Amino acid sequence: MTFPSHDLIGPLYFGAKGDIVPHFLRPSFDGERPRRSVSSSLFLSTCMAEAYEDGAYEEDGSVLEVWLQKSTRWRYLPLATLERCDGIESTVELSLAERRRLDAVRLDSGQVWCVWNPAVVSIVRRLDYREAIPLLCSALDEAGPTTSFGGVTHDYASIWWARVQANPRLATLSYRQQLERVLRRYMGRKRSRRYETSEATA
Repeated sequence: MTFPSHDLIGPLYFGAKGDIVPHFLRPSFDGERPRRSVSSSLFLSTCMAEAYEDGAYEEDGSVLEVWLQKSTRWRYLPLATLERCDGIESTVELSLAERRRLDAVRLDSGQVWCVWNPAVVSIVRRLDYREAIPLLCSALDEAGPTTSFGGVTHDYASIWWARVQANPRLATLSYRQQLERVLRRYMGRKRSRRYETSEATA
């Protein structure tokens, strides 16, 4: 499903465990109008591969696609300091006045969004498996073979870029074949076109 990009900001992605929808996103997911508030932060990513790390379908997870209102008030803070709780990113160090004046900030290279105002979340939907895998592979192509990921995303990347031998998790034949079947089913192949092209011209 696509939405007019001039009316919304997105897509952004959030990896979720099981069928859980964070309380922050629940009103928009249910089709209700969220109330404006300065609440706890939620981290979203423009990179599907990063979201898949936390919401791998093979581990009973899923990925939520999130769109923000075009009127969202945000700033780009590449050097912002993240506060952490038990090793998990929890919020960005901003004054209360800044949090009231803004709805979100973009961090790092710009692909991470920290959003704390639920009212700016316009659309939330759960991606089907058949939607998630092509988006994942597209993200892997964009990131390239040298980018490191974690979890199942790393395993897909290893197959996608023909680096199976360097990934101990894929030594289990049944698991590797499971991921290869998924790639063949939803992509029609298990290798990146970029890899196949480089091999053909080598």
